[in-house]
Amino acid sequence: MKKKSEEEFTAKLLAIFKDEAKEHLEIISKGLISLESRPPIQQQDKLVDQLYRETHNLKGSAKAVGNENIHKICQSIENIFAAYKKEELVFTALIFNTIFAAVDHINLLVNSAEGNLDQALIDKLNQLSNTKNELLKKPEESSTTIVNESEKFTETAGSLRISTKKLDQLFQQVEELLHIKITAKQQAVNLQNTEELLKQWQKRTKILEKEANLFEKKISDSNKEIRESATPILNCFDQQNEIFQSLRKQINTLNINGLENIRQAYGMIDNLLLEMKKLLMQPIANLFDTLPRMTRDIARELNKDVFLEFHGGQIEADRRILDEMKNPLFHIIRNCIDHGVGTPEERSKDGKPAQGKISIVARQIKGNNVELVISDDGKGIDIDKIKQSAIEHHFLNKDEAANLNENEALNLIFFSGITTSPIATDISGRGLGLKIVAETVVKLNGSITVKSKWGVGTTFIITLPLSIATFHGIHIKAENQDFMVPISAVKKAMRILPDNIKTIEGRQTITYENLTIPYFSLSTVLQIPKIYSQEDLAKIVLIINATDTTVAFEIDCVLQEQELIIKNLGNQLKRIKNFMAATILEEGKVVLIIDPTDLIHSALKIPSVLTHPISNIALMRNQDKKRTILLVEDSITTRTLLKNVLEASGYEVKTAINGFEGFSILQESSIRLLVTDIEMPILNGLELAKKVRSLKQYSKLPIVIISTRGSQRDIEQGIEVGANAYINKSNFEISSFVQLINQLLEKDEGND
Repeated sequence: MKKKSEEEFTAKLLAIFKDEAKEHLEIISKGLISLESRPPIQQQDKLVDQLYRETHNLKGSAKAVGNENIHKICQSIENIFAAYKKEELVFTALIFNTIFAAVDHINLLVNSAEGNLDQALIDKLNQLSNTKNELLKKPEESSTTIVNESEKFTETAGSLRISTKKLDQLFQQVEELLHIKITAKQQAVNLQNTEELLKQWQKRTKILEKEANLFEKKISDSNKEIRESATPILNCFDQQNEIFQSLRKQINTLNINGLENIRQAYGMIDNLLLEMKKLLMQPIANLFDTLPRMTRDIARELNKDVFLEFHGGQIEADRRILDEMKNPLFHIIRNCIDHGVGTPEERSKDGKPAQGKISIVARQIKGNNVELVISDDGKGIDIDKIKQSAIEHHFLNKDEAANLNENEALNLIFFSGITTSPIATDISGRGLGLKIVAETVVKLNGSITVKSKWGVGTTFIITLPLSIATFHGIHIKAENQDFMVPISAVKKAMRILPDNIKTIEGRQTITYENLTIPYFSLSTVLQIPKIYSQEDLAKIVLIINATDTTVAFEIDCVLQEQELIIKNLGNQLKRIKNFMAATILEEGKVVLIIDPTDLIHSALKIPSVLTHPISNIALMRNQDKKRTILLVEDSITTRTLLKNVLEASGYEVKTAINGFEGFSILQESSIRLLVTDIEMPILNGLELAKKVRSLKQYSKLPIVIISTRGSQRDIEQGIEVGANAYINKSNFEISSFVQLINQLLEKDEGND
């Protein structure tokens, strides 16, 4: 027991050291970047003092946990700072590069228990610290200059270290209270409706009582026996009135108390969320922390000279937003350096200063949002090359590309595969990064636009909320299926007449704010079968804007704006085309949230001849004869999602949580198709399919396997047990899934 306690203590101590070491290394990196930009001599001295102190503290912590390797490297770095303080050397590019390499090596040793000490690096550091003639040399110019108005290398007092994982878990639990808030509101409405129904029932009872009294008068003189038998009935009316009065009084009390409780709960939940938001708020400067080092390394690799500046870093935003935006911001900066800023020689030929400039400005704007403006003074974006890339990737034809205006052409860079780079490198040029940037921004309920002028430079403008505790969406229906659309992407909902829909060059359009914009049926884009058409009636249209592109989508109806809790689709369904997440309505229904950027991209890829609503004759033919599908899935999230999708497509769905239960339902019901997961308790999906195929009456029953297992061997096993289709959950698309189900059932019915 004693040995186990010692091991647990050691593990805990190492975990604490790891977190502390990362903090020291982050401060050291930031200090080195600032020092390398050659500030005034007094500022240099302060930075070296800070760097010496951080390195010394890290050395002491490493010694305390017995990490001799990190201790040795820190000692060698410390010697260089000590030599500077004694005025025995000045910092050169060689010294900076060597210290940066040492910091990277320490990072490796911190994160890897099996890391080996680089003795050659130690020797190089010691050699540099012992060089006494560096004062005679002129300091070398840095390839990267950093200016950060909000950067401060100070220690924070009165703080408490807490795991971000624990903080996120706590906040998620607080967010769940929002669902209670939304549900409580609906329950209050239900209670009021109950009271109203009781009132109506009481009115009807009084009418019956009045009729009974009239009947009593008519028979009172004629038939004593009938009069006596009616008396108990009339007494029942009196008793019922007493019960009604009591019920109404109790319901009224429940209403009053319930509304008061809801009011108090609303206040407490909102205040708790507000306080939790404050805990998660961090300066945007934290988002910039690693950019200087990255900019420095890429600039050196590409032989470029870059001036990087920040403004507005003191503005605070939700840490989760900052975490999500790190990679997108990294990619934009990489693009600016690689594609925008030229080499000193190229810039001189263009009449520009040898040193390129990239600036990031953060400013708070109305609506509790923050705007990030990332600009470079490079070459700009070659619109002709963008169009050519779109044509080569079969995204547009030559005529469509020629008709694009400047903004439309620039926004093509957010589409997958489109790039001006002639070659893909480890820095950029694959044509995927900016698409991911746009998707991330929209997922955070923000927006992104790009502006560029050839020969002058490029600017990205990103608008983000300061907090993502809740999500506001527009609840809509398309072909009787429920969806949510981020309210930030919706410009307007309106009615239009069929005459207002014009066809231009084979594509349907409407006029909005004096602009001609593309017009699509949402059900067409999502590939949802359209059961009926209303060609002569007014259309309900949702105007959606993303990545500075505006498109109109025909829908069934707009229900309401709602405050929602975002639910990730999980690893099993992490990438569903056109959808970003899901939410749960107050009645417990799972509804998918549309990804506006993905939706617009999907719409614009549709050939012009298919922009009109699709009719599904087979589905119309079977409207009156609902076909029953058996869904066997042990994950409640996946089961609920697929059930809603299939029911919205006109099917009746029976569900089971394992193969054994599914086989029992199959034998008791008239099932036309089986959808099953593989990994389930008691009887898995492969065993279920094999058992089903062994029975003659199910030899032709369509079977669809849907699983996270997607190797070639897994698919072969599915074929061996008799499955008609095998879907990998990681590539799951709702529209394709519904189409597959329709095709299998139509084929099966054709064989009947």
